[in-house]
Amino acid sequence: MTVPNSGPSPSPAPGDPSLRRVHVVVDLQAPADGAAGGPDAAAEAVAAHLPWSRLPAMTDSASRDGAVVAADDSRSLEVVLLLEARTEEEAEAEAVAVVREALDGAGLGPESASPSQVVVRDAYLP
Repeated sequence: MTVPNSGPSPSPAPGDPSLRRVHVVVDLQAPADGAAGGPDAAAEAVAAHLPWSRLPAMTDSASRDGAVVAADDSRSLEVVLLLEARTEEEAEAEAVAVVREALDGAGLGPESASPSQVVVRDAYLP
């Protein structure tokens, strides 16, 4: 007979990487070159330039498809990334670096788009 595990779920040992869900809000200050379609086109361009090799936890199409969306306010993008990091600070820094790389690749420099808010959560929590 199998006894269900009634104890707490396992957590990584201090210093071990943990899977994190990082939400990054990108403020759009000006229309992007090549993004004549507005925020939706900007979201598509940024998604096309995300460096997937730096995001090995996002290998399936389900996690990639909704990674970048235009926010309801039409003046920002919402980027959701899954990445492994030892600390929340490390996750935040890596997420911002990945987003900046995608923004640059999409032709959105610091004068037209910049990360403004970052929220890091455990990927296994709602």
